[in-house]
Order: sequence, then C-alpha cells, then structure tokens
Amino acid sequence: MKPARKLRRKSVPVVPLDEYTNDRRKENLARSFEEASRQTLTSDAGNAERFAQDWIGQAKYVADWGRWIVWTGKRWEPDTTHRVVEWSQITAKRIFQEAFDATDSDLAQALGKWGARSLNYTRLQAMLRLAQSNPMLSTTSENLNRDKWLLNCDSGTIDLRTGKQKEHDPADLITKLSPVAFDLKAQCPGFERFLKMIFRDDELPAYLQRAFGYTMSGSTAEQCLFFCHGDGQNGKSTLLEIIGHILADYGKAVASDTFMQKKYGGIPNDIAALQKVRFVRAPETEEGKHLQESLVKSVTGGDKISARFMRAEYFEFTPEFKLWLHGNHKPQVKGMDKGIRRRLKLVPFVVEIPEKDRQKDFHLKLIAEEAPGILAWLVKGALLYQSAGGLGEPATILEATEEFFREQDTVGTYVEERCTTGPDCQVLKSTLYNQFREWAETNHETVLEKRAFGERIRLKGFESYRSNGLHYWRGVKTKA
Repeated sequence: MKPARKLRRKSVPVVPLDEYTNDRRKENLARSFEEASRQTLTSDAGNAERFAQDWIGQAKYVADWGRWIVWTGKRWEPDTTHRVVEWSQITAKRIFQEAFDATDSDLAQALGKWGARSLNYTRLQAMLRLAQSNPMLSTTSENLNRDKWLLNCDSGTIDLRTGKQKEHDPADLITKLSPVAFDLKAQCPGFERFLKMIFRDDELPAYLQRAFGYTMSGSTAEQCLFFCHGDGQNGKSTLLEIIGHILADYGKAVASDTFMQKKYGGIPNDIAALQKVRFVRAPETEEGKHLQESLVKSVTGGDKISARFMRAEYFEFTPEFKLWLHGNHKPQVKGMDKGIRRRLKLVPFVVEIPEKDRQKDFHLKLIAEEAPGILAWLVKGALLYQSAGGLGEPATILEATEEFFREQDTVGTYVEERCTTGPDCQVLKSTLYNQFREWAETNHETVLEKRAFGERIRLKGFESYRSNGLHYWRGVKTKA
C-alpha cells in the first residue's frame, strides 16, 4: 500500500482592502460594538458590573464560605441582615439616572425599561449571583486577616511590627476586632500588681509579656504550646480570662478535651472553628488525661491541616493559634521524643492568693478600668518578643518543664529504680519488658505496649542487638 500523500496548503495572497471597503468594515465593527455595549447595559451581567462598581470596598463575597461579608467601618463581618439585597435595589434604581443622562433617545428608553425590570426579584438575584464572581468582589477565607502582624482594635489597626496604629482599612480584609482603644502610653498598674502577687518575681511576668505578645500575632514560629499549672486560687484562670477579653475575636475558648486523647483519633470538629484564631485557651484538664500528641504537633507545626465542621466537607487551613492549656492536673504525655519536649512550655502557678485578697469578678473590674493599658502591655510584649529574637524562657520555666517530663518518664523512673546501666550491662528484651510491666502495675503507672517501651529505651541511648537468636539491650540490665 502506498503511503498517504501529504496535502500541501496553498498560500493565499493577502489582498489589501480598498479605502471604501476598509471604512465600511470599521463602521460595521463600531456599530456591532455599540450594539453589544447597549445589550450589556441592559443585561444581568451589566447589572453585576454596576453592583461591583457601586459597592467595591463595602461588599465582598467569600467563595468558600458561600456568603457575603460587608464593611462596618472597622472590620468586615457576615451580612446577616442582607444588606447586599438592599444595595442591589439601590444599584437597580440608579439605572433610571443613566436613562435620564443618556443623550441617545433609544438608549434612554431601553435603560428606562431595563431599570424597571431590574427591580424584579429574579433580576436582583441574578445581579447578586453574577457579582459573586466579579474579581473586585470575590475572595476566599484564606485572604481574610492575611497579615499576621496586624491587630485590629476599636481605634484603628495596630502593626505589631512597629507598635504604630493606622486607620481601619477595608483593603486589609480584617474580620476580627478587639473592642479596646489603643494607646501605647496607657498604663495598667492594677494588672501589673496582680502579676506581682501571683508570681512574686519579675522574671515570669516579663516572660509572659513576651509570650502573650507573640500570641497576639498570627506567627507560629515558636511551634509551642503553653500549660499553666497549679492548684486552685492562684490566678491562672483569671489571667487567661483577662487576655481573652482584650483579644476578643482573636481568641477562643474550647472544650477541655479538645486536645486530649480520645478512643478514636483524628482532628475533632471544633478545630475547624479555629481558622485565623490566634489565642486558644482550654480550661481545666481532668486528672490522668493524655495529651493527643499527634494533634498538638499538627496544630503547632506551621503546616496545613484538614478539618471540617459537623456534616460538612473537609477544608485545609494553616493554624495560627497558640494553645494555652490550664488546670490543676498536668496532662499525661506518652511520647518522650524531642518533638513534644521542645513544644511544651510549663508555666508554674505556685502562689495561692490569700482569701482576704480574693475579689469576686476581679477580672471584670480590671478590664473595665485598665483595658487600654493591658492592650498596650500586650503590644509592648510583641515588640519585646521580636527585639529579643524569641521567647527567652527563664530558669523557672525551663526547670518546671524539665520536671514535668521527668514525672512523665515512667521508663526513666523504672530504669533508675530497678536497673543498672553501664557499657558492660546487657539484658534480654523480654526480661526487661516483663519486669517493667510488673513494676508499672505495682506502682499504678501506665503500662506501655512492648513497642512503645522499646522506643523509650532506645531514646535513652541503649543499643539493640541480636545474639544466638535472642534479642538483647546493651548498656542496661535489671537489678538482682
């Protein structure tokens, strides 16, 4: 069979248009363009464009939320009162002014008729539906509150990088607001006396000022969580309540078990509500509860996580919140790896407030009298955190955190009490584990599974090896 012959395209010479034909062509194009423009002016697409031009900076459509938000003068908030519907009617009525201003009688008549039609429910809905995709109005939740170092308050927007305040600006796309006016020179003597009373030194208040200043931002550079621990009547709940009130929309309280181990793992639904939140506090932890370490690592690691609301689709977001746990009982930690050790900062509350110094609703009194001063204290903390290049934990925090992990290290306690260590020591793996299990049951400690126990032993520097078909640990042996 002969191969198919390729067809060659013949080049067609370009014949220049004569002047008359060229002019006619231009006239036709201009007429077509004018007609198309008129049709757009009397179409749903034209109305959507009108709406966008009229209400840019006042209305935004958040595509992944499927809802409108409106500018209040200080922040963006969900359009719960259907203001965009009211605004669409205003836009439709303005078409009559276009008709009045039109110099072309046909266009004026068409616009007048279209203005009347545009006030119908169907046309108003079409206007808003098409406006949802207009680039001037459409956005996503990821673009909201995008600048991690801006904090919106009643008097303006604070740049936490400089401590300076600017006017509220819809272009910042901020949906959150602290109800407090900002004045960097404002003082809070009562609040500072309260800190002195519950800590009785200068190191911890200074550390907490930096820590709360860091918490105000959307940065998660420290990849940590804070645990405020101490018996009752020591001011920890009061302190966190005060900070929560000042930060308002930037903070959120969650259930005590949100970050605790559950029968079924995974990310709980209430995590979905923490998108763009900066300060999360979880109240009293129950005695014996285990921290859900995988979740803690996920939300403090600076990476995107998947979450969802009840009966809704999963979505991704990057957590910006700093977690502040507090309680009379320390959570239990199963893992002893560096990942969890470097994340947890234990803040000890060891001073019990004398009964004579306890005041009912003390936090509300302080907030009413010193809110601007406390906000200024927090902003100064953000500046101090940045100038120090980090949190700068004092010895009190380091020692309390180290003590916490020593208490959690049941394997370490077992080795210290029941084993001998050294380069010449060795023991069968089964022997060591069986003795540990017996010791843990006797002392009401958590009995780790064999694999978890082996990982803890390995982390302590003991070497695993095999000899004559048996598995040993080198560097440790049980006491006789």
